[in-house]
Amino acid sequence: MNRTVALILTVGVIAVLAIAGPAAAGDGSSTMYSEENSYTVAPGDELEIVVLVSDHGSLAGTGLEEVSLVAEYDPDQLTATDIEAAGWFESADEDVTAETDSDIDRDDGVATLTQTREPVGDGTTATEPFATITFSVDEDAAGNTTVALGNSSVTLAGGHAQPLFVQPANDGPNGPQVQIEADQSSAVDSVSTRGLTIGTALISLLLAVVIAARHKKA
Repeated sequence: MNRTVALILTVGVIAVLAIAGPAAAGDGSSTMYSEENSYTVAPGDELEIVVLVSDHGSLAGTGLEEVSLVAEYDPDQLTATDIEAAGWFESADEDVTAETDSDIDRDDGVATLTQTREPVGDGTTATEPFATITFSVDEDAAGNTTVALGNSSVTLAGGHAQPLFVQPANDGPNGPQVQIEADQSSAVDSVSTRGLTIGTALISLLLAVVIAARHKKA
C-alpha cells in the first residue's frame, strides 16, 4: 500500500468518525402523545388532556435531562386554565426531582411546561404521563380544533437534542383533535318546548273559535 492510498484511507476514517460522533449523541428518539387522539366536548365544558412522553434512551444508553411541552390552541375556542406536571422524571427514580417552569398565555393560546432533571446523571427513560392540561371550552365554540404539540422538545443528558415525534400523525396535525358539538339534549329540549308552545297556541285558538261560534248561535 503506497503512502497516497494510506493517506486517503486515514482521511476517510477520520471523516467518518467526525460525522458519526455527533450522530451517536442523538441516536434514538422520543415520542409525545395525548392519552386520546381525539376528544368530543360541548360548549361550556371542561376538558382535560393528559400528555405522555415515551423515551427508551439513546443507543449509548443516555436518557433525557429535559422535556419541554408546548401546547398551542385556538383561544377563540379553548382557554387553558391549568397545566400540571405528572412526575415523569420522578417515576423512573425516586431520588430524582425535577425543576419545573410553566406558563399560560391565554391571549396567544399557548401553554408551556418545562422540566429539568435534578441531578442530571444519565438522564431518565420512561413511558409515563408527563403533564395534564385543563381547558375550558368557550360558550360559543363550534367545529373542530387542534391542541398542537409540534413545537415541544426534549434534550438528552449532556445537552444533546433528541428527535421528538408527536402523535397522532407526523404528516398531519401534531396533537389531539377536539370536536366541539352542541349539547344534543338541549337541542331536543328546545325543539320539544317549541312544539309544545305551538301546540298550546293552536288549541287556544281552536277553543276561541268554538266559543265564538256558540255565542253567535245564542
